[in-house]
Amino acid sequence: METAAVQTAGNAIGPAVAAGKCICNWLKREYSYVKHISLNFEKLEEENSRLSDKVADVLNELHCNESRKESTVECRGWLRRVKNMQTEIERLKSEYAKIPHTCLCGLWQCPALLKRVVKRTEDAASLKAEWGQITTMCDKAPTVWNDDGWTFYHPPLRNHMDMLIDWLNEEGFKRICIRGPTGVGKTTIMKMVRKKIRESGWFDYIFNVTQKDKSSILRDIQEEILSCLGKKMDKNDPPVRPEVISKTLMGKKYVLFLDELSSAVNFEEVGINHEQGKVVFACRDKYDGCTEKEMDVQVLSKEHARKLFWEVVGPDRDLEKNTAIKQIAEKIIDLCDGMPPILISIGKQLAGKNEIALWREKKSQLQSPKINRDYIIDRWAAEHFLECQRLSKVRDRGHAILDWFTENFLLEKGEKLGHLKMFVGFQRAALRIANEEESQSSLVENGETIEFHKWMQAKRVSLACTQLSSTLPPNPKCSRLSTLLIHENRLPEIPKQFFKYMSGLQVLCLREKGISGLPSSISRLRNLKGLFLDNCSCLVVLPPQIGHLQSLEILDVRHTGIYYLPSEIGQLGNLKCLKVSFTVGNNLTVNSGNCCQKGKDERIIRRKIIKKLSKLEELSIEVSPNSRRWDADADAVAKEITMLKKLTHLHFHFPQMESLDHFIRNSESWKANGETGEFEGFRSFNISVGQQGNSSASDFNAFECSAEKHLKFFAFSAGVEFPGAVSEVLKQATSFELIGHGTAGSLTDGLPDDTLEKLEVCIIEGCDEMTSIIKGNTNTTGGAFRCLKKLHIKKLRNLVSIWKGTIASESFSALTTLTLKECQGITKLFSLEVVRKLCKLQNLQVEDCAMIEKIIEAESSVESTAFPSLKNFQLCSLTSLSSICDVPLECPSLERILIKTCEALTTLPSVLQKAPKLREIQCAEDWWHQQKWPKNETGEQVRTFHLHFC
Repeated sequence: METAAVQTAGNAIGPAVAAGKCICNWLKREYSYVKHISLNFEKLEEENSRLSDKVADVLNELHCNESRKESTVECRGWLRRVKNMQTEIERLKSEYAKIPHTCLCGLWQCPALLKRVVKRTEDAASLKAEWGQITTMCDKAPTVWNDDGWTFYHPPLRNHMDMLIDWLNEEGFKRICIRGPTGVGKTTIMKMVRKKIRESGWFDYIFNVTQKDKSSILRDIQEEILSCLGKKMDKNDPPVRPEVISKTLMGKKYVLFLDELSSAVNFEEVGINHEQGKVVFACRDKYDGCTEKEMDVQVLSKEHARKLFWEVVGPDRDLEKNTAIKQIAEKIIDLCDGMPPILISIGKQLAGKNEIALWREKKSQLQSPKINRDYIIDRWAAEHFLECQRLSKVRDRGHAILDWFTENFLLEKGEKLGHLKMFVGFQRAALRIANEEESQSSLVENGETIEFHKWMQAKRVSLACTQLSSTLPPNPKCSRLSTLLIHENRLPEIPKQFFKYMSGLQVLCLREKGISGLPSSISRLRNLKGLFLDNCSCLVVLPPQIGHLQSLEILDVRHTGIYYLPSEIGQLGNLKCLKVSFTVGNNLTVNSGNCCQKGKDERIIRRKIIKKLSKLEELSIEVSPNSRRWDADADAVAKEITMLKKLTHLHFHFPQMESLDHFIRNSESWKANGETGEFEGFRSFNISVGQQGNSSASDFNAFECSAEKHLKFFAFSAGVEFPGAVSEVLKQATSFELIGHGTAGSLTDGLPDDTLEKLEVCIIEGCDEMTSIIKGNTNTTGGAFRCLKKLHIKKLRNLVSIWKGTIASESFSALTTLTLKECQGITKLFSLEVVRKLCKLQNLQVEDCAMIEKIIEAESSVESTAFPSLKNFQLCSLTSLSSICDVPLECPSLERILIKTCEALTTLPSVLQKAPKLREIQCAEDWWHQQKWPKNETGEQVRTFHLHFC
């Protein structure tokens, strides 16, 4: 028994001893792992550091070349693998830090961890070595255009697109989820990737479904798939659909894109669960079903949001350089919260817009509708529709609303500048909506007869553009009426008591009406805010009762027959806006100096009238610059304007420089320009100064650009230098007309360096001694005309060059239109140095310059960037012109050419050879056949455009 026990024990001890030895050996080996793990971690850190240095070098190289180059797909893939590797290394470090190294209980974790450390060290070294076989950059791809025709390239979007394409190319990923809040670009990513893989032919079938109803998602997916497969199924056979789909797609490569998915989908019930089938779905929250890959799409960072915004705004980079606009843009970008759709939408609306008013309004009312100009805005202001106390705020908001309406096709631009029209369907819809509100009943009378009984309950009535066969009723009872529009019809008179029962009327428009006077009952309109009488050419006198309109805020009496303002205007203490003109009316021409009617000789504006209107914010007095009557009154009126403290807009002619100088030095409104606070001074002005002399009106329109601030200087009696008052106004101006300066050698003679910085439009005419527009020097750092968009030059008989001397870096960089007429001294228009600055020039017109021989003087070849934006090219009556340029000229955007009376020019084909977008040429037939073509070519052989002989 004992022997058996001993034997049994011996039998047990042998294996135990052997097991003990194994355990000891294992412990030693594991201890060895623990002993060397810190050393291996050091090696891993070292390899990771080298890899990080390489990544830094790659990113720096990409950054330095980002304007011309972009990273390759393999480069982006390598960077993603490095990022994943470094994430895993950080995870290993975190696990290692949690192991208790002071006791044996943590030893069991070390071998597995060490193996992973060694593996990642080898992987890091392999990744670094792999870089030597990778191409970092390639030429930047064209800007991505979406289906709406707008670009929005930004790195996060491209990175997500590339990542999704990579996942679709890998076999193991069948379910891919794109997750993120609404508006961050999930749909865009799927749309662009869908387009890419459709072009590549990687998949046999591509399906696309957007979830509309959670309960019908299975049916929607099945119907989309069956439709693409060309399978017609009876709506009563839903059970067989999965089987049909599954059999048809067996062995096929396909991908299904699901957008706006809100819950998990059983794809086996759909009929798609094949080895080569993939599903990509976008959802706002975490997806409950099974996924192999997930992509988180977040809002853009501030840097990327800024890049996207300016990319959408477009290539008009001088907007970004404009300090005031740039500051507003930064606030707009912040308000967009990094959301691409909002950034794109606002960017589209502001693209090419130089009116700072639009930018200001976009900042405060990003998603609200904005409004238009002049008459419409005045009416809104009178009705207090926009709830703004100051007219300047109403203007800003009004411009923005109508601009929004136009861009969204609710309004259409008319043929005349600044005119808008609404589509008939929208007019009816707007009227129907207004009438659905019980208290906002609106009536539009557009027939030959008027249904006056309907006026009783109406709040707004329009008789605009009607052909009325009857007269107005003598005294309609319309106590609810707030707006009455009776314009653009020929009613001869208004009954004397017509306004007796309209005490609630706030807006009265009688513009373009044949009335010769206002009835005495006008005094009953105690609540009237806006009175519009413009273009009533037969109206010659305002009645004394006008002074009873104590609530009146806007009065427009431009382009009438009125030849003076009655003293009762001074009683309108609440008047904010006064617009009046005294040019021509009822065959009474102010220019003639004949101001007599029925033996009266009246001042145009009596003394102290303007001074009493202390609440005036906008004053427009339009007169002829040659009016002798105005010369007698202007100084006194100018001094009264100086006393107005709330003025934000002024349209005024100063016959004498002394009057302008007094206004600039003493006006509190003018001196408030640029200051902060509730009152910000002038937002706009149209100031002219000097006597017009014998010069005719300019044929250029100075208001083609934003031109909120316009200065016109008749300089016939000016000295050598520009007067100080003109320089001060010019610093604020966005458009400038210089007429008849007889001594200035250039526009910059005697002007401070910063005087021309804000100009967008410049017109120079009849300056006989001017030999160049700008005289540059080596000390110029900023650049004159850096914001200039349009430059019109006429009758400068001694002009030799546009720019003389050193050209500053930013000068003319924004110029889009250049017109040169009747300048008989210039022989060559551009030097090669000037051409290099005109990268945005779109319209070039040269007429009646008899001595000009060449458009571009180039001693060497002209760069391919010369005139990259030129679209319209006109050359007329240039009898000495023999060459546009002596070397081939590249005009990649040129669309239209007009050539008239340029008999000596026979080298036009040198332009045509490098003008791929040319669509039209207008010229004389004989001249066309005299052109010299290269050997083996004729005009017919290279012609891809319409040829019009004139």
